[in-house]
Amino acid sequence: MAQTGKPSVLNFIRHANEAQNSKPKHSPALGDQTTLTLGKKAHKEKVLFGSRVVYLELETVYIFAPTTSDGGREGELPRVDGFAAKLVDPPSPSLSPSCSSPTGTIVGQSPDTRPLRPPRTRRARERLGSDSSDTTTSYGMLDVLRSLKSLLKISRVHIDNNVFRLHYTVTVILLIAFCIIVTTKQFVGEPIECIHSSEVPESVINTFCWIHTTYTVPSAYGKEVGKDVPHPGIDSTQDASQFRYHRYYQWVCFTLFFQAALFYTPRWLWRMWEGGKIKALMMDLDIALCAEAEKKAKKKMLVDYLMSSLRQHDWYAARYFLCEAMAFANVVGQMFLMNRFFDGEFLSYGIEVIRYSERDQETRTDPMIRIFPRVTKCRFYKYGSSGNVELHDALCVLPLNVINEKIFIFLWFWFIILSVLTGLVLVFRVVITACPLVRVYLLNMRFRIVHLDTLHTVVRRGSIGDWFLVYMLGQNIDTMIFKEVLAEMAKRMTTEPKEAA
Repeated sequence: MAQTGKPSVLNFIRHANEAQNSKPKHSPALGDQTTLTLGKKAHKEKVLFGSRVVYLELETVYIFAPTTSDGGREGELPRVDGFAAKLVDPPSPSLSPSCSSPTGTIVGQSPDTRPLRPPRTRRARERLGSDSSDTTTSYGMLDVLRSLKSLLKISRVHIDNNVFRLHYTVTVILLIAFCIIVTTKQFVGEPIECIHSSEVPESVINTFCWIHTTYTVPSAYGKEVGKDVPHPGIDSTQDASQFRYHRYYQWVCFTLFFQAALFYTPRWLWRMWEGGKIKALMMDLDIALCAEAEKKAKKKMLVDYLMSSLRQHDWYAARYFLCEAMAFANVVGQMFLMNRFFDGEFLSYGIEVIRYSERDQETRTDPMIRIFPRVTKCRFYKYGSSGNVELHDALCVLPLNVINEKIFIFLWFWFIILSVLTGLVLVFRVVITACPLVRVYLLNMRFRIVHLDTLHTVVRRGSIGDWFLVYMLGQNIDTMIFKEVLAEMAKRMTTEPKEAA
């Protein structure tokens, strides 16, 4: 807790101890206590100083000391680092507990405890403000990251497949995590730093170049760095027609968050349309250890529902297939959205990076530096002393692009993998919709303990919606119970007359 320019807690206690010892000693009454409020601290500690017990809580430091014989206060303690601390009245025994006493009992804080006055010096206030802002930012990031853990939790009820789950869990978490990273100075520092003349304030030129974009010269990428040009894409060309402006970097964090929202949209729609049907039909049959009478009653209710609603679940399955198609359209559409965002460079970004690693080091140009330049130029115009318009040419460093290039090369490969997997799932959906025999073998591969004849009967008498509902139920209830449910369904289908369509 002790830092440069700030007193340690032990020093503060030493001052308090000296102030107490300088007063006339009195015989304390048993149970009399006086509370000294120091302020907020970040850990918990117990310190013994003679007859005094100090408790360092997360919120407050409490010092318990004997009171005067007349029950009054013993005056002010020394001021430490701009803080003023006063001894306050003893806590009332009737108050609600707030901290631990030396004997293990709970003592409440006095209602007239005075809050600490803020530091009087500007330097002390700035130190306190910077420390609190850094702490707040760190805790805020941790809170956001902790909230993302809920997306990784595997639900007890499965209403979709693993590929669909990749869209709204892994992808959403990655995008939000990237969004947090690019907005945190702890990782990238200031997003832009510009070298310029002393006539323009640094904050003005940095803000202007950040808002109004910077540019590079594409023809300068082929020149030798350190000999012909100072940095890749930077030369003395004044022809504005050869400039390539970079307008994306201000919007990266918003784009990443928007992408995360789009990836979660199909999941949100499916949860709304599904309406908890699978969870309601489970009836806790995923746990086989239950009373036999209860199990039979639940199985009968499930079979009765499936038989009474036969051929009425096609729209239920169609909605899920539609959400899978939306997920595929979303990931493909985001590839083109990113391509538009980066002025037509994103679709070939990953391929260019692969080719770059295979080229000769002396002649190759890093595509990541071309799309995400680390050093750019910026033009700033202002009036001079004589009223003429003056041009100030600034050289700007974009440390944020070091992070951006890694983020989007990863997203390029991830979107490609996700597109391929989701596309294969859609092709598979078309096949099982058109070919009932494939549904039989798919159920047989997933639930091998069920007799093949039973599966043939259930699939032949039911529709694609019935197959989909049965398949989802099989993923959520106990395997032996699922086998008995399908056997009872097949028995009823063969013994009872088939209803007219």
